[in-house]
Amino acid sequence: MSTVLQASTTRMTMFKTQSSVHEHSKFHTPPRHRPTTFLRNLTLSSPYRHPQDSSLFRPATPPTPTPQYSSPEAVSEAQTINPSTSLIVATPFDVTKPDDPMPFRLRNPCNGKVRRPTNEEFQRIKTQFPQCTGYKISGPVFVLQCPQPPDTTPLTVAGLPAVFLSDMRDYDDLGGVLGNPRLSDIGGSEFRVEENRYPSFALLESAFKKLSQSLPNVVKLHFRYTHWIVTLSSSYFDAANSPGKFGKRPVVYTWPGQYKSYSRPRLMTPSVTTGGDITDYRAFGLTPGVKVVGKRMATSSGVIVQNGVERRLTLADHGFSHIDEVYHPDVLSQWLIGSVELRFPLIDVALCRLVTPLNYSNKQYFTANPPKRFVTTSFVDEYITKGAWFEAEGFTSGRVHMFYCGPAVGYPGLEDRPHVGDPYLLKEYQLEYFGPEVGDAQEGLCGAPVVYEKTDDEDYDGIVLGFVWMNCGRDVIVAAVDELLESGWELADC
Repeated sequence: MSTVLQASTTRMTMFKTQSSVHEHSKFHTPPRHRPTTFLRNLTLSSPYRHPQDSSLFRPATPPTPTPQYSSPEAVSEAQTINPSTSLIVATPFDVTKPDDPMPFRLRNPCNGKVRRPTNEEFQRIKTQFPQCTGYKISGPVFVLQCPQPPDTTPLTVAGLPAVFLSDMRDYDDLGGVLGNPRLSDIGGSEFRVEENRYPSFALLESAFKKLSQSLPNVVKLHFRYTHWIVTLSSSYFDAANSPGKFGKRPVVYTWPGQYKSYSRPRLMTPSVTTGGDITDYRAFGLTPGVKVVGKRMATSSGVIVQNGVERRLTLADHGFSHIDEVYHPDVLSQWLIGSVELRFPLIDVALCRLVTPLNYSNKQYFTANPPKRFVTTSFVDEYITKGAWFEAEGFTSGRVHMFYCGPAVGYPGLEDRPHVGDPYLLKEYQLEYFGPEVGDAQEGLCGAPVVYEKTDDEDYDGIVLGFVWMNCGRDVIVAAVDELLESGWELADC
């Protein structure tokens, strides 16, 4: 795949995109609802899911009685439970999803500390998942070893984001090679990150400059959950000769040829629906997440943005690097919906002028939370300093869930720009992907807006970090949209 943007610093791969030519099917569903056959096939393609009214929602788990308190930690956490409802009170570190089958929590909802399950609690987990033979806790992520696929795979188990693998050793805790912890900490207290919090972009940029002065060929710095990941441009590097701590946090290193995926995928198989949702939605109104096609590839549409009286549709720039014309749902002259007029290649955003009188609305996003407004890195620095749930919906994947695992800064990866010495640092967000994994199910997700999940808090509900750009192992990379906002564009109320 030829692209304007190419992350050459690691073996990051762009989300593959679907072929531009697919067979067409008649429209069978109401507007802004995925076709029933697409949803049914997507559901049936996974051994983890059972069809339930042709819905993308995971199967409900019957409630279970609350066990007796088995440890001081359990007694302490019980104080956050309302006896009249037996529901966990919402707190800053509570990321529990509605499909969580466990009545206890392994993460303190007040301070974010994670504990191991007691023997009784683990037995309860094994009762719920008889296939489970072991577990490990990696940061805030609960990895369950299931040699055979369980009947359901909830997004969280005991209050922790859950990953189900046939071998828990396949989940890479670090995403790189650990440095030498015996060498001096060149960060010290100046770059110390508060426990269970993420650093600000200002601290991240200062740390990047500090490490660049001490280590050769540093091109990117990412804080992931609890540790630093330093990306280098050269494979001629010995991690044993580099510091293993920075700001009293572990440091790991990755470079071209060294990187491996954070894990193999869950025990899911890709969707068997050829081409994903190829419905022609023009007559019923377009929304984020529909299929848009260029000369060589297909991606998912973004949102309508506005600058004064001008309105444009956001697209994944790399999906239209060889063409300006934009089509839906396939490349035929009668399906032309607009053309690209402006590009922001550093953040992989292209702006398309739609043909009139085409109707496109931001008010609906299929089954995902509709986007309401963009946020800057300054907002994230102040209000999203820990893990949080976001979601996106692509034309091949349906709705997928992503857990924010930390900020990153680094040199842009454009082919015609040097890495070392480039003064521009690109700001990114990295989110761990929880959804139909690898292969066809992820293809085509690029360009879809990444939206904060539905919540009663208006300050967070529907905020948009940016758009799906590329993946790195289990992580989805999203470029911050500060440049777009500084140019006067904002999410349109339409």
